[in-house]
Amino acid sequence: MAMPSAFTAPDPKARVGATVVRDRVRVTVLTDRLLRLEYAHDAAFEDRGTITVTNRRFPLGRFDTCVSDGLVVDTGRVRL
Repeated sequence: MAMPSAFTAPDPKARVGATVVRDRVRVTVLTDRLLRLEYAHDAAFEDRGTITVTNRRFPLGRFDTCVSDGLVVDTGRVRL
């Protein structure tokens, strides 16, 4: 059985459309229950892999956002 490409060629950059940026905060929706939260004082965010998640090319799921008075991300299972 062949090894999935996610393990042989991990890509730490998330899919287009999986991230939401507001000011100095970036939220990446990895799954409907797993969000990646980042804060960067200079708004320069990291896309390098981590020990926990080396591949961020998860299938793009549905989520809603609201950025009127802050930032709300709602996947249906998690509301941040």
